[in-house]
Amino acid sequence: MSVNEVLRNAVLPHVPICEPGNYDGEEAEYCTFVIDDEPDVFAEGMPSVIRYPVILNWYLPSGVNPLKKKKSMCRALAAAGFTYPSVTNASDEGGQHFVFECELADGDV
Repeated sequence: MSVNEVLRNAVLPHVPICEPGNYDGEEAEYCTFVIDDEPDVFAEGMPSVIRYPVILNWYLPSGVNPLKKKKSMCRALAAAGFTYPSVTNASDEGGQHFVFECELADGDV
């Protein structure tokens, strides 16, 4: 299973849309994400592990209480094998926006 699939499987039970890059649809609540590849643990010039840092953006309307769902999303990401995410509140006058940062490591290089 790809890192994108693992991430989407963890998030979609909580949020109706979870797309890589941008989302231009009609839903008021959705997630977008970016995943990078970072080789790590080198031996003879080749990586033994690839780390996948993830930035997951969760958008939702103002006035919705995010606390319970934010906690359940953090737990779902950790249960899926990601590091427990740090979460930054990036909300503004346009609505609520939370940025989750975590990573997944793959030793099957």
